[in-house]
Amino acid sequence: MGRPREFDPEKALEAAMEVFWQKGYQNTSVGELLDAMGINRWSLYQTFGDKPQLFLKALELYRQRWAAHIRGHLEAHASPRAALFALIRAMGDQIVADRLHRGCLIANSAFELAALEPEAARVVTDGLRRLEQAMTDLVARAQAAGELTTRDDPRTLARFLIASVNGVRAAGRLESEARRARLSELIEVTLSVLR
Repeated sequence: MGRPREFDPEKALEAAMEVFWQKGYQNTSVGELLDAMGINRWSLYQTFGDKPQLFLKALELYRQRWAAHIRGHLEAHASPRAALFALIRAMGDQIVADRLHRGCLIANSAFELAALEPEAARVVTDGLRRLEQAMTDLVARAQAAGELTTRDDPRTLARFLIASVNGVRAAGRLESEARRARLSELIEVTLSVLR
């Protein structure tokens, strides 16, 4: 008979996700994870597996939250164009509000792990692909509704929007607190393509 759990696995996974998000996979030690999660090594391995397995679970949690965030914007707006604007602005707001300069866990992981961890790279690629598809669908719906010009291919426009937001996110990791508010100006320039 195994020992009873004395911790909330969901809260522990969320704590691990925050550590990976702030420090990256390579720079996070198992000791730091255990401290943040409030568990011991035995509980880590019994509940989550080793560090790579825990990281995959943390990436999946992050991806699910982003998917829910996107769905929320889609459901909150009858107009696809309004939903697209709201989503891009919400991403910008998150970047400006991110005082820890974390960026995006999936994008960060794409740069850090692409050649190192095949399973993590698969999860990251899947997360990026799903975001691209959601944005492509939203652009296509806005074009079909006559809310956006059809001069641009929906996928190309979606890729541009994502690349622009990721560029703003990268800038947000480097900007001082005094300059972070200016990042929202970059988001508005990005949105000007849709006007």
